[in-house]
Formats: sequence, C-alpha cells, structure tokens
Amino acid sequence: MGRIFSFDVFDTCLCRLCGDPHLVYDVLSLKIQQNLGTCWSETMRQMFVAARAESGGRSLDEIYNNMACRFPLPYSPQKMVELELKTEQQMLLPIVDTRKLVDRLRKKGSILFISDMYLPSNFIRERLTEYGFFKDGDQIFVSDELGAWKRDGSLYRLVRKQTGSSWRMWHHYGDNRYSDFLIPRRLGIHAHYLYYGYLPYEGKWYSSPTVQYPHQSILAGVARAMRLSNNGPDDQKAFVCDISAPLMTAWVVSILEDCLRNRTKKIFFCARDTHSEYIIAKALSGIDAKYSQLDIHYLLVSTKSINDKLCLDFFIQEGLASKEDDVAIVDSRGRSYFINNVNNLLIQNGYRKAKPYMLQLCPSHCDDQTMVACANETTIVHNILYSQSTSNRATAIRDIGWLIENILSLNHNGKTIGYNDIDGRIVPVFTTDKPEIVANDIENLKKQQDDILSKYAQSCLACGLATAHNILDTVIVPTLTDFSTTPRKEYLSYLTRVSIYGKRCTYVHNTFRYLTEKGGRWQKGCIFYTFPRPIAIVASKIYDKLAKNK
Repeated sequence: MGRIFSFDVFDTCLCRLCGDPHLVYDVLSLKIQQNLGTCWSETMRQMFVAARAESGGRSLDEIYNNMACRFPLPYSPQKMVELELKTEQQMLLPIVDTRKLVDRLRKKGSILFISDMYLPSNFIRERLTEYGFFKDGDQIFVSDELGAWKRDGSLYRLVRKQTGSSWRMWHHYGDNRYSDFLIPRRLGIHAHYLYYGYLPYEGKWYSSPTVQYPHQSILAGVARAMRLSNNGPDDQKAFVCDISAPLMTAWVVSILEDCLRNRTKKIFFCARDTHSEYIIAKALSGIDAKYSQLDIHYLLVSTKSINDKLCLDFFIQEGLASKEDDVAIVDSRGRSYFINNVNNLLIQNGYRKAKPYMLQLCPSHCDDQTMVACANETTIVHNILYSQSTSNRATAIRDIGWLIENILSLNHNGKTIGYNDIDGRIVPVFTTDKPEIVANDIENLKKQQDDILSKYAQSCLACGLATAHNILDTVIVPTLTDFSTTPRKEYLSYLTRVSIYGKRCTYVHNTFRYLTEKGGRWQKGCIFYTFPRPIAIVASKIYDKLAKNK
C-alpha cells in the first residue's frame, strides 16, 4: 500500500456543539428534564450526569445496561441509547479547516479515520459522510468495536496489519497529544498534532463547574464549534461567536419569551439597527414550535420616515397599527425618542400602543437616577445592559454603546426616508447615502455575520441554552464589561477592519481618547492592543504621557 493519511475523528474532524464529550451528558439530561418537568428534579439530573460519566462499557448498549443496574434511568436502556445517539447527532459539526486538509491529502494517498470511541462505527461513518469527510474507498477503525486502542498503540498495529501499510509511509493527524502524537510517533508514524483550542472568553466560560451549572461550559463549546464549523475570516468569527452572538441571542430569546408570556403575537424589529436580531428571531421560530406561534416582522422605518404622511398607512398595512391585538416593537440603542414617536402616532390615531423593547437605553445624562426615571417614563422593557446599574459595570457598558449601535447593528442597506403609494400599496423609499460604518466589503461581512448568528441561535436552542436562567447576567454582561475595560487582541483584529466616522470611540481605553477624537478612526485607538499584552500596556502608558504633553 502507498501513502496513507489517517485522522482522529472527534475534535479533529468533528467538533461538538457542547464542547467536551462529557457535556453531551449534560445536554441529554437537560433535554430529559425539559420533557419530564417536575418528575425529574435537578438533583436527579445531576446524579444522572455523574452516573453516566462513571459508567463503562464497550458500546452504548453495554453502558446503559450497566447503568440500569445501579441507577433509576428515566427511560429503558434501549430508549436511552436512542436518545444519546440523537443528541450526539445534533451536537456534531464539521471542522472546516480539517476538511480542507483531508481534501488536499486525498489526492496524495489513502484516507483513514481512527477513533478511540464507544459509539458505533456506522454512526461515525454517517456523520463523516454527512459533512463531506468520508468518501468511497476510505476506511474507518473504531477502538471499542475492534478491541484495540490508540492509547496503547494496539489500534495502530491492527490498522497496519489490515491495510498492509508501512510506518514510514503513514501520516496521522489528531488533537490528543498522547494518543494521536506521542504513541504513533514512537511507532514510526509521521504524527501531526492538530489542536483547535478555546479563545480567551471561551476558556473562561468553560472553566466553570459543569454538574451544578453546565450552561457556561456548554456556551463555550457552542462558540468554539461555531468558529470551527463556519467559513469566513477567523477574526470575524472570533468576534461574532464570543461577543455579538451570545448577547444578541440571549436578548432576542428574552423578548420572544416575554411576548409568549404576555400573549403578544406580533413583534416588529425596526430597521436598520435590529435586522440581525430579526434574523435570529426568524431562525429560532423556524425550528421551535413554541416560537413559531409568533408573527415576526422587519419594519422598514426610521426617525425621518415617521414624519411622512403615508407612515400611518404603512403601519396599518404591515400590521403594527392595531386596535385589537397587542404588538411589540424592538429597537437597539438610543434615548427612546424613536419608539415614543411611533407610539404617539399610533395612539393619536386610535390604535394600541406597541410594547417597546430596547437593548440599551441612553438618557441625556447617564446617571443611574435619570436612567431609571427615563426607563419608567417610557415603559421600556428588557433594557438589559442597564439592569445592573450600580458599580463599574454600568459605566463600562456605557462606554461600548457605539459598539452595540454600529458593529452589532452592522448593515449596508440604505435608511428609510419616506414612503410612496404604488397602486394602493405603500412602498418604502431609501436613501443612497454612504453608511456611517465603512468596512472592507461590508455587504459580505454582514452576510457572514448573519449566517453565523442564525446558526448560533439554533445551536443554543439545540443545547438547551436558549432559556438558561441567569446566563445573561452571570456570563454575557460580565464578558462585555471585561471587553470594554480590557480589550483583547483576539477580538480587536476584526474591529480594526471597521471604521466609524463621526463617532466618539472611547471604548478602547481612556488613554486613546485624544487620538480617536482627533483622528476619527477607531483602529488608530486600538493599535497598541494588537501587540502582545505586556508591550501593549507599556506602549499605552507611554502614549498617554505624550498625549498629555501635547
């Protein structure tokens, strides 16, 4: 046999949405808990996770038969095997960089897949085939079916015997430093360590306890899996998966849940700032029967278009103006003038006021008392970024308001400036002015961002994260606070490709305010933080002194 190229499967070719293998048990347990409700307490859920992690066996059938002898399973062993396989299938996604490598090496020799795993080989083969790894002529070797393992070298020896390959013509790729690198290297195989790690925020989330509170670790897995399984620039994927998507998904879910509780059937996401949130809401409603009950719209409107004489007719046509049904309207950030003007127009003409949702409310003077008074006056709900309005957190979040308004609301479409009546249908009129956000290929960046956001939201739903209690306050808002005070290179790289003109970009650091205000380009202000951290700190202090001297 000629040259062969073998690949480990899990975390080399396929990654799990939830991260580590044992977190599959948490996702499975959360699904069971959701189905059984109060019949399966949190204590029983945690006991199941511990029992599943400790159970041994060379197949899922053997594992659950062993568990049934000492743990009261919620379903029969056979049913549990089916549920775990279904959960595994939902969790698995391709690692696109490895797939490109497999495709390139396929032209040079034979492709093998080798795994130390209790899952059946036909299941693994189906997943590899589904995601474009496994082709006709490839072979797969699974340890527990063959009674040989990579970790002691016996599986490599068995593969060599069955394929007739030689050690020196063999290249192996895998993520385990011991069983995929050291062991094959000792045998004479050309071993390649192929590891896809966690980024800083993902690592912080992952390090939290998993049995008592698994959601943070699962969130880390989702972010990592979305980065690895999607095409596009690495810096954009890092920023969207670790900063944009967690915040926007949690916010949209909170809106959908609140509307369901209050029987508000119609939700209008306002152009242009909440288009990405609209994409998330549509993605969730498309796969969850609960959210599919909601009527979700994208409302082409602006502060200027409200003054158009046809605006009310447009609201009637779209269903926002209603005398019977409760409706909701969503905006991202501002002083609530826009939403108040919409509601004033509705009320003055005898229609019901739309229930307002805003991500961040910005009163003229950003002290806590003014903020609370403004929130009460305008009845803005789910103003989540000011829900923790004491200490340094609110101040830090205020400093990245421009990030929410511009980067998270990335949009290349023109602003609605009015309406025309064309054969009885009210049609929006758009400006052709240059957008405030200027980026390299902004249309493509927007498309890639929305594609990731849509998949991210659906992944959170699949992992049981969509309605996880307290995850917004305990994980996402602290992450934004950290990002606003101590920016990291991994996430700044993408933002240096996006410039905001006419904006005060105070987010990076106070020492860069002079530069950003004078230069008007955010990337000049963050350049130091693209250096290694110790150098960045020293450079920022030196620059601060120079700026003061000027």
